[in-house]
Amino acid sequence: EKLLVAVVTLCFIAPLLIFSPFAGILADKKSKRTIVVTMKCLEASFMLLGLVAMLLPKLSHFYPEATRTLGITSALLMILVVFLMGVQTAFLVPAKYGIMPEILSPMVLSRGNGILEGTSFVAQLAGTSFGGILYSMLKRPSDIETGFQASNAWIALAVLLALALAGTVGALAMGPVPAAAPHRKMTFNWLTPLRESFSVLAKSRPLALAVVGIAFAAFMTLYSRQSLLYEGETRKQLDMARQAYAQKLNQENPTPGDTTTDLIEIGHEGVSESQKSELRVSMLIAMVGLGIGVGSLLAGHLSGSKLELGLVPIGGVALAGVTATLAGVLNTPWAMFVCLVLVGLCAGLYVVPLYTMLQHRAPKEQKGNIVAASNFVNVAGGVIAIATFYLVTFIGESIVGQLPEITEASATPERLAENVSLLESRLWIPKLLFTTASIMTCGMLLMICRLLPDFFTRALLYLFSQRRYHLRVEGLHHLPQDGSAILATNSALFESCVHVLGATDRYVHFYLPEREDATPKGVLGLLARLSSATTVPRAGERKETIASALATIEQGDMIGLALESVEDTAGISSFFLTIQQRAPVPIVPVFTDVHQPEKHGKTRESHLRWARVIFGPPMPHDTNPEEIR
Repeated sequence: EKLLVAVVTLCFIAPLLIFSPFAGILADKKSKRTIVVTMKCLEASFMLLGLVAMLLPKLSHFYPEATRTLGITSALLMILVVFLMGVQTAFLVPAKYGIMPEILSPMVLSRGNGILEGTSFVAQLAGTSFGGILYSMLKRPSDIETGFQASNAWIALAVLLALALAGTVGALAMGPVPAAAPHRKMTFNWLTPLRESFSVLAKSRPLALAVVGIAFAAFMTLYSRQSLLYEGETRKQLDMARQAYAQKLNQENPTPGDTTTDLIEIGHEGVSESQKSELRVSMLIAMVGLGIGVGSLLAGHLSGSKLELGLVPIGGVALAGVTATLAGVLNTPWAMFVCLVLVGLCAGLYVVPLYTMLQHRAPKEQKGNIVAASNFVNVAGGVIAIATFYLVTFIGESIVGQLPEITEASATPERLAENVSLLESRLWIPKLLFTTASIMTCGMLLMICRLLPDFFTRALLYLFSQRRYHLRVEGLHHLPQDGSAILATNSALFESCVHVLGATDRYVHFYLPEREDATPKGVLGLLARLSSATTVPRAGERKETIASALATIEQGDMIGLALESVEDTAGISSFFLTIQQRAPVPIVPVFTDVHQPEKHGKTRESHLRWARVIFGPPMPHDTNPEEIR
């Protein structure tokens, strides 16, 4: 059984590794809408083939001599269907995620990704859960003996066929979308598209971090799923071992009216312990799916009309805390259910902004290719997750000890009691698995902090602004996705700069005019220091400040300058002209304002002030300050 599971899993994963690079090129060369529709039609045909495969054994009623041949053919066809679904997934994912920025404006991209991620994760995990429930309902003890002649397993494929047809109808409802890069040439060299994608990622640290962060989410999803399956399997073995021990004691010391044997045999008439375990694990996985769905939708809602990267460290820190808590409450059912929902919710908050950044930052003509590379890395992350899971369980089982091999002849009460004791000791291994998950999440957060400390500053900015302002962003598509630029703003105070920082997904170093109220206090002062906001002296020595601004531009980042006043008593225009002459980079005008809306009764947002950030089209590097104003 373990070998079969390994083979089937390999048949699904291998196509993702083999075909993802080619799928990325195809997603850019052809219309992504065409690819999505084609893949959904193929999915329906594959499910039809699976349904035929499941019905084949029933022909043995008419051809008893071909029972074995029909069974083998059915099994091989089902493995082929799994392989074909792996191929379909490899080509569908780059088109599905790559099409989002093509059909949605930047203002609603985060909300769209929240819906897409929420429904996708819920579908994946709910499919796993519903599959386990349906399997436990359809499975019969006699299926293997009868060659599945009387099995109802074909109902599962009928359900999948209906879902595939529904998905096809949904895909056909999409409007036409032109190809992003019709001039691209197809290549059958597996390494060429990967080299192109990774070269793009190497030039953009945020883009590379988004790919790694998404892969870590895939890693954690699979690792947690395997941990839950291990916990469920261990509890099932423990229940069966306890029953065997009780039955042995009952056989050696029978008492009148003892019903232990009747209780043990209930599985043949009703629901077996194996089926109970499968149902329980399916429900636990469903809780994670529910949490991810809610978390993804919540991330889209909280992001509003912008890309909110501050949710990434918030979700990551919460995920580390909840997985650590989960390790301590595995023996408390209600607490375990709550923690699993929270694990999913935190994962949704963490991953949705990363997907949005990946789609927004990827070059227009290579979005499909970048998503395909991300999918490739996700699969690699899944393989690492399985390897990590087996390593942790191997270490845990080595510490506890191997289970004794008990045959019917050697099944003494003492040996059965030893088996029960060892299985009870193994229940700490799931705790070890989730503790390890918490430690790995902390490691990922430390890597983010080291590579992009701006992420954690954004989290603080988000928490600071959430209860004070309702932020609306317009013209975000005018902001360069990479490379240096000067943001010329009317934000003379850091409190206004906070809105600009919150509106963009890029690092911005602000240089503010020297004023009596320029140095903020309290939380704003902390944020100003963390975001490296610098005050430009009115007069005197400016060499260090100018050198700092030029160094920021040379690193490929953006600087923000306040050009709000025509009189310019603080001398910021002369500072701007110096930078302009020595660093010929595009200038993006950015307007911000804050106002208090009229109150119409007491509403949840009646206490919030409305902040607006508008990005204008980039202007030539030699534009004078008056034109910029």
